[in-house]
Amino acid sequence: MTAALPFLPEYKASLVTEASTPKARILIAEDNPSNQLVATYMLDSLGYDSEVVPTGADAVEILSRESFDLVLMDCQMPKWTGSRQPRKFEKSKVEADRESQSSR
Repeated sequence: MTAALPFLPEYKASLVTEASTPKARILIAEDNPSNQLVATYMLDSLGYDSEVVPTGADAVEILSRESFDLVLMDCQMPKWTGSRQPRKFEKSKVEADRESQSSR
């Protein structure tokens, strides 16, 4: 007999509908395959579109060419940790803004 754990929320995709929640695009930067599956499952069951990249460098690269509403990043990845990434994201956004302004 298995009992539900009281401290874990239940996620039910049936509660989320196209009409009630706009689809947000969420980028998941996570190097652990198990965590990737859990995060993707949870976000999908809540009605969000998600994309997974395994490194912070990949996150910066994909953000330079695609738009996301939110980035979820592991804070303990090798090389590029989540605590350092916001500076990289901001730097790449500033550079992209400069390029778009100079092309006008």
